[in-house]
Amino acid sequence: RGEGDGRKLLEVWNKIDRLEPEAASDLKKRADGSENAIVVSALKGEGIDALLAEIERLISGTLEKRTIRIAPDEMSLLPWVYERSHVLSRQDEEDGAVTLDVEITAVESAELDAKLGTVVADDPEDY
Repeated sequence: RGEGDGRKLLEVWNKIDRLEPEAASDLKKRADGSENAIVVSALKGEGIDALLAEIERLISGTLEKRTIRIAPDEMSLLPWVYERSHVLSRQDEEDGAVTLDVEITAVESAELDAKLGTVVADDPEDY
């Protein structure tokens, strides 16, 4: 978003809460089709998570997509994941686990792996 000329530009369209629902929906569609726009309501907090994720991406590097499974005994990590990544989808499993598809920076991904005790094996071809 906004990186074509080397600059990092992000348009934040605030006060979405002041619009009628149909107008708000139309504006959200326009923003979704834009290269660098995010619609928010600072008053109600709507769109703030997406804004923060985009700012993080612009200043920290590219977000990577990954799927995370959080076991029932690891649910205390769920708020951490929501705060530090952009959750694309959530599936509540029958066994009480939650599977999330997220976009997350490499730094946050490594921190999450440490919290989950995930061991990421090196690619043997790297040696």
